[in-house]
Amino acid sequence: MNIETTLMKFGFVRQEYDCQLQEFLKSYAKLKEVHIDIYSENPLIPSDTHMLLLRTTEKNASLIVEDNRVIFKKNDKYGTFFANVLIPKIIECFSKISDDYSEFIINIQNIYYRITILN
Repeated sequence: MNIETTLMKFGFVRQEYDCQLQEFLKSYAKLKEVHIDIYSENPLIPSDTHMLLLRTTEKNASLIVEDNRVIFKKNDKYGTFFANVLIPKIIECFSKISDDYSEFIINIQNIYYRITILN
């Protein structure tokens, strides 16, 4: 079973990341809450070697889409960036959109980012 078939079972659809992902994310300026998990393998595919590399959760964050980058920024007095993704380096992207949250699984250089944005 391939990755796309498995993700579709969980309600994800493949995104044409060069245009749709960037345009979709532009609609999110302020984020109520965002969770970003980084894995060495796709987190929804069963595996014995799954490894969570990093997890970050931020409330009241901002999202900036410019210069072919998606930048997640804390709303602190320093304007700290906690994630900065170069869009042309995305190999594949899957999304699941609902009224309560939006979830993306993005593959960049065989590292998987699972981004959950709570509306």
